Amino acid sequence: MDCGLSQSALVSSVIDSLGDGLLVVNAGGRVLLANRVARELFGNNGSELGSQQWPDGFGLYVPGTDMPFPSDQLPLTQVGRGDECRQPTEVVVRNHTTSDDVLVSVCGCPLSFEGAREDGTIIIFRDLTTHKRSEELLERLSAAVQQTADAVLITDRTGVIEYVNPAFERTTGYSSEEVVGLTPRVLRSGRQSPAYYERLWSTILEGEPFHGRPTNRRKDGTLYEAEQTITPIRGSSGEITHFVSLIRDMTERIRIEEQEIEMRLAASIQRRLFPQEPPQLDGYEIAGVVRPALQTCGDYYDFISTPGGEMVFTVADVCGHGLGPAFIMGQARAGLRYLLGSGLELDRVLFELNRILVSDLDEKLYVTMSVVRLNPASGTLAWVNGGHPSGYLLDASGSVKTEVSSTGLPLGMLPDRPYALGDGATIDPGDVLLLLTDGLLEAQNPAGAEFGIERVLAVASQHVGLPAQEILDRILDARSQFVGGAPQQDDVTVVVCRRLPLV
Repeated sequence: MDCGLSQSALVSSVIDSLGDGLLVVNAGGRVLLANRVARELFGNNGSELGSQQWPDGFGLYVPGTDMPFPSDQLPLTQVGRGDECRQPTEVVVRNHTTSDDVLVSVCGCPLSFEGAREDGTIIIFRDLTTHKRSEELLERLSAAVQQTADAVLITDRTGVIEYVNPAFERTTGYSSEEVVGLTPRVLRSGRQSPAYYERLWSTILEGEPFHGRPTNRRKDGTLYEAEQTITPIRGSSGEITHFVSLIRDMTERIRIEEQEIEMRLAASIQRRLFPQEPPQLDGYEIAGVVRPALQTCGDYYDFISTPGGEMVFTVADVCGHGLGPAFIMGQARAGLRYLLGSGLELDRVLFELNRILVSDLDEKLYVTMSVVRLNPASGTLAWVNGGHPSGYLLDASGSVKTEVSSTGLPLGMLPDRPYALGDGATIDPGDVLLLLTDGLLEAQNPAGAEFGIERVLAVASQHVGLPAQEILDRILDARSQFVGGAPQQDDVTVVVCRRLPLV
């Protein structure tokens, strides 16, 4: 066939069209012929180089290192020694013509012409960079699928399972051997309607991803809430060949979300049970605050007016903190308010409240409570304290005047236990009544030391002449500085009542 080219030109054109690089060198290593691929990779700077100079001249390195490739191990040198070099050798090319390292496989053979061996070598090299990167990417993708926490399954176009990853086995309880060859129907719980699966297949057969939240069944029969995405995979012809399904077990997350919703709702209700603002009492300043460790808490404080015109201050603490103690706190609050409204003396109020709580609480739960009654006109105080940390009455100079100490056991522990009535104290002008919970006293700094009552009293004594709210704020500020950013471990409650000095 006459192509209009001489035989020499035709051979040269064919050699230049090869996808692999080709070099013809003489015995000294001088390049006699380089095709297009070789010229693009090596340029022309090595055409006069000897074989010993190739690693530096062409920029040849041992893969994965910065070490020049040993010249005596190059196919050119090996063939020159009379060795066969049919087995490819991997070499990295790194020179001014390459923007990145190029990995090539190199092999060589002696130059022969019409059956006679010549003093030279033909070197053929193939660019492995793209192939190598594809292999590495495939390995990373495979490792990612194998190690991902979400279940992955791959099916053919008809839905027959061809592959599942280890997370699928952990999530469903089925091994790969048990499900390969089956369909995902093995996971169905019966909770989804036929319309759900009709919509699923209609979507993925149109080439669109499907997103669903089915309830699936494990091998042991237990159900779990899942979040599932099914993605169609197309082959080179554009036809859908496979489906990849990603399944995430959402059971625990949904449980936590539901719990958070419940906690927010309970916290909202509980906030309404605390005083929205302190009562206005002629001749007195009153302040109170609760700072929960969680959204809900087991601490409680209250200001309750009695039918006889007296004011009752209450601070209580349910063992633990969170949703359960919050409900108990609400029960204790309701019982206390009812009993105080009935006109009973304080010792009898705590006795009856204890009987109510004992019947409802187990041995692990109890309530400590301090209840102080103030006669605003005379300033006289009476109290009962069921195992709660002591409150303190400070005089105008900041000295402790009276300790509002425990007069009985915590509530809910033992039935029919009496509570003594504490009295005989008077809050005089300039005096300050301080009530608190153990979350303030037991707050720890990073070294593990507790804030303690001594520090509380020192701050209160130093600022006893300030308004009640400012005394409270100074105490809480001192606690914050003491803990130094450590997380709050328990609920903190403080109540301050200050009788205004005479003018």
